[in-house]
Order: sequence, then C-alpha cells, then structure tokens
Amino acid sequence: MKKSTFFQLRALGVLAALVLMSSCTPMMTSVRQSPDFAGTQRSVRVVAVLPLDLEHYLINFNTGNERDVTKEIEIKTELSENIKAELEKRGYIVKTDLVERVGGDGKQFSAEYEQLRTAYAQASNELYARRNVPVDESTKFKASVGSAANIFATADDADALLVVRYSGFDKSGAQMTQEILLGAASSLASSRAARGSSSSGGKSGPQPYPSSVQMNPAAAPNGKAIEVALIDGASGDVLWANADGVSQEGVGTMLYRAMATLPPSNRSWQHPDLASAKRAVRTIGLLPPEVEQVRVGFSSNERDVGKEAQLRAQLSESIKAELEKRGYTAKTSLLQRLNGDDSQLSAEFERFKAAYTQAVNDLYKRGVPIGPQSKVSVGTVATAFSTAAGADGLIVTRYSGFEKTGTRGTQDALVSGIVGFITMANMTKPAPSSSPSGGKIEVTLIDGASGEILWENTYGIAPEEAGAILAKAMTTFPTANSPEAARPVSESATSGAATTR
Repeated sequence: MKKSTFFQLRALGVLAALVLMSSCTPMMTSVRQSPDFAGTQRSVRVVAVLPLDLEHYLINFNTGNERDVTKEIEIKTELSENIKAELEKRGYIVKTDLVERVGGDGKQFSAEYEQLRTAYAQASNELYARRNVPVDESTKFKASVGSAANIFATADDADALLVVRYSGFDKSGAQMTQEILLGAASSLASSRAARGSSSSGGKSGPQPYPSSVQMNPAAAPNGKAIEVALIDGASGDVLWANADGVSQEGVGTMLYRAMATLPPSNRSWQHPDLASAKRAVRTIGLLPPEVEQVRVGFSSNERDVGKEAQLRAQLSESIKAELEKRGYTAKTSLLQRLNGDDSQLSAEFERFKAAYTQAVNDLYKRGVPIGPQSKVSVGTVATAFSTAAGADGLIVTRYSGFEKTGTRGTQDALVSGIVGFITMANMTKPAPSSSPSGGKIEVTLIDGASGEILWENTYGIAPEEAGAILAKAMTTFPTANSPEAARPVSESATSGAATTR
C-alpha cells in the first residue's frame, strides 16, 4: 500500500470516529426549566420586572477594585429597555413600575427584596451546580424562592417576576500594562528555564513565575456575565432561567442571546360563568380564520396569498380536531357560507369582525387583561352566525405569520455575524432574529346567544408551523361542560403541542 493511500485511509478513519463521537455526544445547554412550564401546564402572561441586580467594577493597578457607578447607570438603562422589548415580542404584558418602587432607602419592600435576592441566589446555586446540562435534562429542574415572590406579584398584579443579574468589569490602562508585562516576563522566564534545562541539566535557568501570575498578554480588557430568570408569582418556583457569560460583547447582545429560549406567553382569559360550568357550550360553529402571511424579502415585504389560502384550510381542520378531542361538536357550515356562497351573511360578517376587534381591545385595556369578573361582548351580531350554524358558541381565529426568502435569510445571517463582530468593540445593538419563519395566533370562544367572550388566548411569536402554534394556544381551552362530554384532556390528546411552549 502506498504511503499516501495509507494516510488518506487513516484520515478518513479519524474523521469517521469524530463524526461518531459527535453524534453520541448529547446537546448541552445552560437553560433551566420547570417541568410544569416546559409542558405548558403553568401559564404566564403578565410579568413584573424586578430591579436589576447589577455590579460593574473597574479593576485598578494599585488602588484595588471599585464599583463603576456611572457605567452601572448606563448598563441599567440599556438593559431595562431591552428586557421590556424581549418580553413584549414574546406576547407578555410587561410591568416595570416595581423597578422604581422596590429596594433602596425609603422605598417599599426593602427588607422583602433583600429576602428575595438571597432566596434566588440560593436557587441559582442549585440550578447551576453544573454550568451546562444535556438538553433533555434541562426541563426537569425544580427550584424555588418560596413565599418571597408572592408579595411582589400581588403588589403588581402579575403572574410572574423577572429577575436579571449582571456582573461585569473593565480594566484600567495601568492594569492592562501590568498584565502584559507580567505575561511577557512569564513567557520569557519559562522559555529561558526550558532552554537552561535542555543545555545544562536545568541548573542554570531561573525558575518560572508562579502560575498565579502567568497571565495571557492578550488578556481581555473587559468582561460581562448575565443571568435571567422567570419566577412564578404564586408559588415562587423558578419557571425558566438562563445564564450567559463571561463575554466581551455588548450587554444588549448578551441579553438577546440569554432570552432567546424564553417561551412565548400562553395565558388564557376565561369568563367566570364558563369556568364554573354555569354556561353550557356543547356545539361550536367555526368562523373562517383570518390569516395574514407575509413573505419577507431582501428589500421589501409582500402578502403571500397562496400560502394564506393553505393556512386557512389547515387551521380550519386543526381547530375542528382540537375541539372534537375536547368533547365539542364542531360545526363547519359557516366556512363555506362565508366564503362567498351567502352574500347577506358575508356582509354581516364584516360587522362581526369590527365588533370583535373592539371587544378584544376592551378585553386588554391598557395592555392588561381585565379582571375575571368582567364581561366583554361583541353584541347581538353573534346571534346571526350561531343561529345559522345551529351552535351554542362561535370560535374566532386570527393568525399572523411570516416567512423569509432565501436572500433575506442570507442577509440576516450576514448582518448577525457583522453585529457579533461589531459588539467586540462594545457596540450593543442586539443581533437580528435568524428564524426563517414564525407566527402568532389568537383564538377566542364567543357565546352564540349573548355575544360575550367566554375564553381567549394569544400565543406567539413562535418559529413553528401554524398547526403547532394553534395546539399550544388551545392547551388551556376548557373541555365541553355537558355531563356526558366533560372530561379532562389526556396527555395523548394534547400531543399536538410540543413539550416546550
């Protein structure tokens, strides 16, 4: 065998071994999730942001380390803006007033806040006893801050609290010079020791510097680490957490990456009569889904009419299946009649859509869902459709999605790489989303007689196909409350929803 052939075969063998090893190595992550939250049994819509737990130090050459208060204020301002944006893009309603009300001298809940900080630090130690864990283990963590969370959630009428901890440093010019000199001296001493050892039995060369001062001459001039956690306001359980660092990137980019895996909101609103089974709903008429699908191009966006038609048909079938697995009778006659076959009913449908939009706006006055004892209605316009369908209730679905073209996806990938490079120079603009597609869905159950909204949920924005998003949005949809149909939804029945929200 020729030597070149032998080396080629050996290289192929090494490559095959590396591929085999990589396929056997589990994917690792720094994300931690509660089993309930990962499985969508725990729903969160309103999130109260707590004051940022933030420290930034200036490392000096001969005067010790000191807190850089000016830098902390800059970082706090930037993080606060980005935290709100990251939560809102996932469908959460964000409350930030606790940032000003909590902590510090003369403010509310100072002692309680310190208790919460201590409790979370302990929970964090439990969660991050190991830096990274296999992905399949990341949804099995149970940690809690206990009752310390409840007072803040109650004060802000929130489902959950967001905790953000940041630690960073900058080195002074003198400190950097010292490290460079020590690094160079250490390298030189080690080199001389090695040469002396080889030429004279190791007796003539000086001993290397202790390992504690053998610093890299290119040591980082700064660094940052960030940790984000979502805590259940009632139980104090840590629902989700992620830590990112230590990095020289801008804080905005670090936060963007740390929160990339935070699931979108999935908290439904339910009419009190439906929750207590006083309002019986057994048959539901399906109204045509409102669908908007946008093709995001390199320089412009356009509606994808063909894809919209496909999504309407797909969503109609998926809604029917989701209702039937919960014990309802799904009536689909309105889908055809409102598709141009019944001009009078189609004209009435425009009135219905306007009334529905107003009702949803009323449901979320000031961006916060109204109390469960309140009632919101589309009015008597609903009766025409429930009568036509022979149904107790009506279901409304609105979907908005996007899909990037190949050139736009390439552009985003390139821009993301450029932004990542720029952030090394302390630029802090978050990298754009690299997701090629995604969607958001709103599902609402309306009483056919009174027009009152009985149940509503909005889910998204999620990088998944429309059917999967719908299944997740309807996770909390109640089962039919007729005596013969009322039953809990089994795990197998909800298998259309993924294990993470």
